[in-house]
Amino acid sequence: MIHLSEMLRMLLERKEIELETLSKMLSVDKKVLVEYLKKIGGVVIFDEKIIVNSKLDVIQSGLLLGVPPNILFRYVDWREFEKKVSDIIEKHGFSVIYNFVGLDRFRKKRFQVDIIGIKVPDILVIDTKHWSYKTTVKSRIQIEIQKHYERAKLLAENTKFSTMLFNYLTSKKTRVMRFYPVIVTLSPKYKWIDEKGFIVPLNYLNDFIIHFHQIREEIAPIVKEMRV
Repeated sequence: MIHLSEMLRMLLERKEIELETLSKMLSVDKKVLVEYLKKIGGVVIFDEKIIVNSKLDVIQSGLLLGVPPNILFRYVDWREFEKKVSDIIEKHGFSVIYNFVGLDRFRKKRFQVDIIGIKVPDILVIDTKHWSYKTTVKSRIQIEIQKHYERAKLLAENTKFSTMLFNYLTSKKTRVMRFYPVIVTLSPKYKWIDEKGFIVPLNYLNDFIIHFHQIREEIAPIVKEMRV
C-alpha cells in the first residue's frame, strides 16, 4: 500500500524525479506507483522520469484524495494560485485586474483586492484563501464573507476603480454595474452561498463561472450606476 501523503511531499519538493528512485524511496512496486500517479494532476511520466508541471494541480489532486491540507499548503505558490483563478475566468470572457489597491477614505486605510473579473455589467471581486479545516468553522466563514463584502463595497465606491471601469463601458447610457464578492479557496470541502457572497473551491470554479448567470440570482449584488 502506498503512502499517498509521503508520495505527494516528495513530488512537491522536486521538479522531477526518476520513477525507479521514487519507487525505491516509497518501497512500492513501480507498476503500482504508475497507477497511483495516474490519479494525480500536474505530473507526467516521460523517459522513466516523473516531471511536475504544476504543483497547484498536484495539491488539488491530493486534497480531493483526502490528504490533510496542512501537509500540502506549505508548497502552494500563491502567484500560481492567482494565475489559475485568472485563467479560468478569462476563459469565460472576463477581463482581469490583479491586486488592486485602493484607499478607504473614511478610515484612511488601504484595501486590496486579489483579482477583479469584469464582464459588464457583472464584476467579480475575488479574494483567494488557503483555509485549513481548523479555520473554516461556520462562524469564521461568516466573518470572512462579511469582511470581503465590505471590501467589495469599498471597491464599488472607489474613484480610481471607477475611472478604470470606464474603459470597459461602450454604451452611452446609464449602466448599473453589479459587484459580486467571491472567495476562492483551495479546500475542496467548502462551497458556500451566503447572502453577501460566494465561497468557491478552485476545483469548482470553472462550473461556477459557466453557471454564473443562474447562480448570481442567489444573492443581492452591490450595485453602482455609471454613465459614459
